[in-house]
Amino acid sequence: MWGLLMRKYNKWAALFGGWFGLHRYLSGEIGMGLLYTCTCGGFCIGWIRDVCISFSSRSNNEWSQWSDVCGEAAEARKRRALNGELTPVHIDPKAKTGTFAGSEGGQYHTTLSGCTCPDFQKRKVPCKHMYYLAIKCNVEI
Repeated sequence: MWGLLMRKYNKWAALFGGWFGLHRYLSGEIGMGLLYTCTCGGFCIGWIRDVCISFSSRSNNEWSQWSDVCGEAAEARKRRALNGELTPVHIDPKAKTGTFAGSEGGQYHTTLSGCTCPDFQKRKVPCKHMYYLAIKCNVEI
């Protein structure tokens, strides 16, 4: 639930509180938040850049709905996907869907917009299965 709210409001946090790093704190990037706080949003350059990125329309990319998901947790999931810390059963690059073996014996069905794994169901942000699928389907993330 919190991840879904963060994606929805992060652009507004960047616009109104970006000069002191509010959007960075809310995304879990405490170090960048401190830097923005101490430098007035990276001397306003970082703040303006983040606002432009947050409000830019990237509808031609299947991954665009996740464009504002960032932070250490997201980077850790990307690393796990790149390192192959998962078991793909079937990947269909044309349909951009995948099936992965679950850690508890079941299977997770994955698309670029969602996954049936517990991580995605709890946090509502891309899981390692979604990152793996995006990489295998040559989608820019």
